[in-house]
Amino acid sequence: MSRPILDEQQLHPAIRLKISSQHADLISEVQKAAATPYVSTSYPTVVLGFYR
Repeated sequence: MSRPILDEQQLHPAIRLKISSQHADLISEVQKAAATPYVSTSYPTVVLGFYR
């Protein structure tokens, strides 16, 4: 499944920092988990969803 992603130049400069830092802590946690040898060899696919 793909979705359109706006090019950074199409974003208003005032909102770029907010977008780039939104959910940064969760993204970092997922990146660390995916890089863990047990996870990456046992589960070759990582599915991430945000629930509001």
